Amino acid sequence: MYRTWIQNQQVVVRFTLSCQQKEEINEQQIIQTVLDLGVKLFSYINDSFAIKSLDGNLIIVYIQSGEVLDIQIQQVILKENILH
Repeated sequence: MYRTWIQNQQVVVRFTLSCQQKEEINEQQIIQTVLDLGVKLFSYINDSFAIKSLDGNLIIVYIQSGEVLDIQIQQVILKENILH
């Protein structure tokens, strides 16, 4: 779990149970990719979306509103598992 602030709003970024314990992912890089969206994250409160990371992985995120914004990384699909 990672806590930070985005424009005076406290946020928590965490991996859901389905996404934890995957040795193939770099958690810090995934968290930074999500946080790089900054205030754009506020457009997806109580909704989910996907981000393609620089290394080609697909990150599935859900944002839940509350006193502290809960950013849930629900799934990371490795680039070799993405079909074209």
